Amino acid sequence: LPQGRARIDSAASRGTGAVTSDRAPLVSEGLRIAVAHPLGGVGAGGFKRSYADRVGLRGERPKAAASHTTPVTVAVEEGLPGIALLAWLCAVALSAPLRGLGRGFTSRVSFAAGLTLVAIVVHSLFYNALFEDPMTWAMLGLVGLSVSVPRKGVPS
Repeated sequence: LPQGRARIDSAASRGTGAVTSDRAPLVSEGLRIAVAHPLGGVGAGGFKRSYADRVGLRGERPKAAASHTTPVTVAVEEGLPGIALLAWLCAVALSAPLRGLGRGFTSRVSFAAGLTLVAIVVHSLFYNALFEDPMTWAMLGLVGLSVSVPRKGVPS
């Protein structure tokens, strides 16, 4: 713990980029790109190139331009329609398994799948792999399956 605090204090003196392993500049520049292209975005897969062009990175596919947050990546690449669809997907996927919970096995599975999806979505705020993560798709499938099975009634 003391070494970790010393590392954070040392990084804090160099700015937010150092504390966040250079993710803060990626997010802030990504948000600026999203604001500059609000309706159509820059196109699927265009985050790296747009970021590299904006900050002057050289090379075909600069590693330093890799996004680290799913919402920022979606906003940059797809614009407002993409963010609206992502918000809709999250709202439906997170609310469906938690509606009408009863006392049976199906309700417990549905609740567990919902909590797992919440964890994955929160994780995607700091890591850009929401759609590439097989666990996301497995939980979405489990949610779809569990909401289609009849549930036992809620205890009185």
